[in-house]
Amino acid sequence: MIVPKSTSFTYKYIKKDASGAVTWESGDNRGYTTGSGAGYSVSDTWK
Repeated sequence: MIVPKSTSFTYKYIKKDASGAVTWESGDNRGYTTGSGAGYSVSDTWK
């Protein structure tokens, strides 16, 4: 996913099993704001 510099966004992870069933992680959506640099990384764990 490419997100422009200085941009705020929200997201949430899913798990999809072999049959195609989707499970959304619990809790509120996550949020992140990119900085002014050329690259970013986010390290999360499943809720």
